[in-house]
Amino acid sequence: MTLPEYIGTVFSAHYRRTPSVGHPQASRGSRIEEIDALRGFALFGIIIVNAPVIAGVDNPSTGADGTLADQIAVWLVTIFFSAKFYLLFAFLFGYSFTIQVPALTRNRDPTVLRFRRRLVGIFLLGLAHAVLFYPGDILITYSVLGSGLLILRAISIRCAIRTAAYLIVFLTVTFLSVGTYVLSLDQIPPDSAQILTAEATEAYLGSPYSVISMNGELYLRNLGSAAVYSLNVFSAFLVGFAAGRCGLFLNPSSGSRTADRVFLIGALIGVPGAIFVAACTYGSYGRDLYYIGQAVSVLTSPALSATYVCFVIRLRHTRYGGSILRTLGSAGKMSLTNYLAQSITLCVIFTGYGFGLYGKVGPAALCVGCFLFYLCQLSYSSWIMSRTRYGPAEAILRRITLGHKEFNLVRKSRNPASSAK
Repeated sequence: MTLPEYIGTVFSAHYRRTPSVGHPQASRGSRIEEIDALRGFALFGIIIVNAPVIAGVDNPSTGADGTLADQIAVWLVTIFFSAKFYLLFAFLFGYSFTIQVPALTRNRDPTVLRFRRRLVGIFLLGLAHAVLFYPGDILITYSVLGSGLLILRAISIRCAIRTAAYLIVFLTVTFLSVGTYVLSLDQIPPDSAQILTAEATEAYLGSPYSVISMNGELYLRNLGSAAVYSLNVFSAFLVGFAAGRCGLFLNPSSGSRTADRVFLIGALIGVPGAIFVAACTYGSYGRDLYYIGQAVSVLTSPALSATYVCFVIRLRHTRYGGSILRTLGSAGKMSLTNYLAQSITLCVIFTGYGFGLYGKVGPAALCVGCFLFYLCQLSYSSWIMSRTRYGPAEAILRRITLGHKEFNLVRKSRNPASSAK
């Protein structure tokens, strides 16, 4: 039995206890605390990975130069953060899809129409985010790939897992082929990173107009690589979709032994693989082995992402786990707002929008600053969620999703004064 077939069998075993087409929680109307907590936890990884790009310290040579603290920081970020947390978010997107669209086989079901509007809203917010603040935006990718997930909404669990596995294998073979070709060259093509870094520094330290222009230019330059890595994102969508269909996380305590095994196996596979990727990126032969490292990353990063999932869901069984989950969950409920707020704040600090510290802060100091900002986000999110149901960006997206008429009906139905009339 192949690995895709084995994984499909495991999910199918869970699915046999869940006869509905959509997610079992969809009919209950309540949120799953572990899902919100995982989103809140993933926000920390997202800011750690995105901050170096916005701050102007996203240069592979930093891993070999700079202070010892900076070298340690870039290696740790590559090992434990890079390519792990965007997969976690993608997994959660696929999982949430089964909750948001419970009638997966009915083309004209209102929930399907609302989900299409939701994708449009995500695309518009992502476009504004990419042009104004961060050219590495993931929301546009989510909106495009979400359309593909909507088309495949009737796919079986086993087929979803198989397709995800085949996408990962295809992407791995592609990177290995490119890496082998690069190694066969007598001379590695000249690196244009230094020229691009100089252009970006001048632009990001200039006026807001130059910041926007550079964001647009970088986004267009990175469209090719974004398309390649979107295969990895879509594979995580499919795994999350399968997990949602079989009701994973509905009873975390029942699968505690399985979670412990996945945690250990994921760490044993993911950590050595990530160390190898860091060595290929920052080691003496970084440019020669970069694509080989990316192939290993595609194979092993999902394992470490799975380890993080198991770590978070097992927090409930620790002494302060319940409080930690609630705190993370508050941030997760407004993850879109927090994601955008991270980029906006970093842009104000490092670009011509504000203080202009682009390229002037080292990786170690940047990681510490990001951690402190993340703690502030946790505190702020808890305060906001204790007073309202949605963050600002979530409220905007909800209005787009429901449409003008539906939004007004929902608002009136929750207004005691209007219902009394």
